[in-house]
Formats: sequence, structure tokens, C-alpha cells
Amino acid sequence: MRRKQQKLSLHISGPIAQIGIAFMKNLSPAISPPKGIGDSKTTNQAVLDWVQDIAKLTQPENIFWCDGSEKRKHVPDRASSRANILIKLNDKKVPCSYLHRSNPNDVARVEQFTFICTPTKEEAGPTNNWSDPAETYSKLQGMLKGAMRGRTMFVVPYIMGPPDSPLAKVGFEITDSKYVVLSMRIMTRMGAVAVKRLGDDVKSGMEPRNTFIIGSRSGAPVHLPFPARQHHHFGRLRLWR
Repeated sequence: MRRKQQKLSLHISGPIAQIGIAFMKNLSPAISPPKGIGDSKTTNQAVLDWVQDIAKLTQPENIFWCDGSEKRKHVPDRASSRANILIKLNDKKVPCSYLHRSNPNDVARVEQFTFICTPTKEEAGPTNNWSDPAETYSKLQGMLKGAMRGRTMFVVPYIMGPPDSPLAKVGFEITDSKYVVLSMRIMTRMGAVAVKRLGDDVKSGMEPRNTFIIGSRSGAPVHLPFPARQHHHFGRLRLWR
């Protein structure tokens, strides 16, 4: 009798920090990009330190930095096509189009399993589920341990909104999902434009222009006794040490 795989998705987010984790069957093996592709790191030390911390925790096979350039943007596409994660459609009928079939257990967050992790339950609001931030963060750290073994860890710099807007937010998403990388490329301004907007000044890290959102989403086979696809939002998590 086959043991049923259960997938857990966890997302931690807030105005300063956003982390997401998803656990499922290994459908995202590591890629082997050409030399010089995927190594365009930021020079912002706060970002580099955080990426290194996540790499030590999740233990990926390699790290790919997404810079949003035309030369590099097709690397995840081709890797996904070879793995049948993406199926290229008829170019004559639907040019430059692909089919991606989602895992039935990996489609969206579920309200009853979404938690707001604020210092007090009252801050989460009367209509939201609350979870203790310290306990939850510790639990998620344990779930991330070794979660990216055998996979590529993609680092995705992005901006939500016009790059020159004072309201625009810079984020760095870490994921081992090629589909997430492709989706971020469509939904956001991805790559060098975000790195440039953030800059290197970490001393003024609490200033709105020099803060950034962090996000991590991973997949690994697990069998857990509690419901899948949990999402956790942290509104006061800070990176600076």
C-alpha cells in the first residue's frame, strides 16, 4: 500500500519580512546553468547574510541569482520544460505559451490555516487566526532544515510597484520552485532593477527605502499530522543584527 504524501505550505509575511515554505514531493531537481549564469549576487550585506543563513538551513545543491536579464530568464523555462513541469503549447495557435498543471494540494492559501503572528492576539484582529510568533518561527525553522537538498535555491530580487515610487517595496524571494520563479517574473519587476533600488546601505536599514521583504518557499517530502498549506504572516520580523 502506497503511503499518501501530504504537502505543507507555510508563508510568513509582513511589512518587513515575508517567508513562505511549502513541503511536497520532490518535483524540482537542481539545475546546472552555464558558467556565468545565475551568479549575479547583490552587494548588500544584509541580503547576503540572510541568503547564507537560509542556505545553511535548507542545504540546497546550488544557488541561482535571478537578475531579470533576457540572457538568463529562459534558464528556468528550459529546465522546467525538460522536467515536464512546463509543457510548451502550439506556437502557431498560442505563441510563447506553456501549460503548467498545479499540484491539487498546492493551489492557494486556505483561510482557516492562515495565521497572523503578532506579539499579542489582539493585534491579529478579530477575524484572523493568531499564532505565537516565537513558537511558530521556531517550528518553521525546524521544517526548513534540509528542505532544499538536491535542489537549486533561486534568489529572486523584485519590486512591487514602479521602481521610482516612494511607495514601492523591494523584496527577495527564496524558492526551489521553478514555477514560482516564472510567476515572479510575470507579476513583478524582477532582478537588477530591485537590487539597484535597494542599494548597499544597511546602516539606515530601518528607513523605508532601505528595508526589504524576505520570502522563502521550499518543497520536501513530509508526512505531518496537521493540515497542509499553512500560511504564517510576521509583521515585525527584522533582519538587521
